[in-house]
Amino acid sequence: MERKNREDSGEISVSDDGSEDDGFEHDVQVLRNYSFISCDTDRTFEMHALVQLAMRKWLEANEQLEPWKQQYIKSLSTVIPNGEYENWAICQALFPHAKAAIAQRPKAEGSVEEWILITYNAAWYASEKGSTAEALQLSRTALEVAKNILGHEHGETLRCMALVASLYTTEGQWKEAEELQVPAVETMIGVYGEEHPHTLFSISELAMIYWEKGRLKEAEELQLLTVEVLKRVRGEEHLDTLTSISNLALIYHDRGRFK
Repeated sequence: MERKNREDSGEISVSDDGSEDDGFEHDVQVLRNYSFISCDTDRTFEMHALVQLAMRKWLEANEQLEPWKQQYIKSLSTVIPNGEYENWAICQALFPHAKAAIAQRPKAEGSVEEWILITYNAAWYASEKGSTAEALQLSRTALEVAKNILGHEHGETLRCMALVASLYTTEGQWKEAEELQVPAVETMIGVYGEEHPHTLFSISELAMIYWEKGRLKEAEELQLLTVEVLKRVRGEEHLDTLTSISNLALIYHDRGRFK
């Protein structure tokens, strides 16, 4: 069964005052009577696979599948958040819908960008939950489509590149991480400038890749640059600044610069 949210899916919406089409409520009640749909108290319902199949076939027969696919992806892209911890409850509820949407890539270019956003946020959430292999598969899918449709300098493409490189780092695939992070940093500097958060994150990530590979001089140069810019832009007590200072200290330690 697939869990749906009646307000967030964009496909079904019922107002509390009952002002929507009574026919819809009647149809839902018939399906509930046969246990094809079960409703929860949190305004979500689970739809039996046979109902989904029947609806999909009907939409295909009436040449409505693609427009509704685009509408579904548009609606989902507006509600699925990034993978930050505070969004985990929402991400958990929407993750199955995201995976279903990812498997139904739309044809229209405008919808593809929304599809990439869904895939990126789903990969982010999977990464934060420790499902690195799944996150890597999702992010690489998003990156490939973003490169082909949006171009190498588009913001979504650059974000996907940074995420894939970060996941390669998590997996200890330093060669693959460097091959992605170097062009990402160069492009971000040209598109965003050195002080943009995305640029600084990627520079710091590249510095730590160099550190892991034993290229300490290059790692120090990049991490020192990150620290200096963060101090100027965000202040010395910002968490990102303190994290970069800590990373720089690790590099100094490995270079024997204890003072």
